[in-house]
Amino acid sequence: MVIIRLKRTGKKNKPHYRMVAQDKDRAVSGKFLDILGWIDPHQKKRGFNKEKIEYWLGVGAQMSDTAYNYLVEDGIIKGKKRKIRIRTTRNKKTEGEEKTAQERQQETKEKTETAAAEQDKSAEPKNDQAKTTEENHEEKKNDVKSQGQESQEKESEDQEKQQEQPEQAKQDKASQQEQKPKKQEEEKTETKK
Repeated sequence: MVIIRLKRTGKKNKPHYRMVAQDKDRAVSGKFLDILGWIDPHQKKRGFNKEKIEYWLGVGAQMSDTAYNYLVEDGIIKGKKRKIRIRTTRNKKTEGEEKTAQERQQETKEKTETAAAEQDKSAEPKNDQAKTTEENHEEKKNDVKSQGQESQEKESEDQEKQQEQPEQAKQDKASQQEQKPKKQEEEKTETKK
């Protein structure tokens, strides 16, 4: 389907427009089939090719509201001006799309509610875990204390053993020294025999 509409040209903040015949599916700034006129809004001048416009309307081309109003003002087309519809994303939605948008909003609400409920559920075990970690810290402290006591006990036992060992060593040396003379005497007596 062909549509007659305005294509913006010109510099930044100084627009000029071309009235073009273009496929409706193409972008406004895309390729066009024919140039039908021009508009300079700053100087309030415009020029249209009446023969080309009549040809494209005869072929079945549709017109945008703005293009239609310009042609009515210049007397190329007879009729009343149309109200210009400024299309926004809300106006473009059909009823089915609005329903789906409402459904999406409900789904997101449900998801946030379930996520909040899950966080509440997960928060409870976290508190339990926090308690257990506190208990673990206390247990570790108690273990360290008990290990410290055990290690102190071991150290005291080791010190006692070390103290006992020199005494035993002295006793062993004394007994060995006593035994040496006896052995020497026995050996002498055996050698004499």
